Amino acid sequence: MSATKNYLHDYTEAFDLAWLKLEEAIVAMQALNDMHWDEGGDTLINRASRADVALLRDKVKELTGEMGNFESVQEPIRRRVLLPGELDLI
Repeated sequence: MSATKNYLHDYTEAFDLAWLKLEEAIVAMQALNDMHWDEGGDTLINRASRADVALLRDKVKELTGEMGNFESVQEPIRRRVLLPGELDLI
């Protein structure tokens, strides 16, 4: 396999894994949040530990930093060059 094909394969696998893990994290957070409310989601039945909230908040900040790194390597927007008199209708 060429270097490009290896990269694309590895990138696709890493991207898919990141997507799945983020989906799992969202479901896990929803389950954790649901534990604090009654069946209808109207009445608070218990509070979360401040330490636990801080731990998860710090982990989300870490993830946000990694997302910032990923955003910094995204490809630039490719805009169509307009010829004189053309309108950009996008």
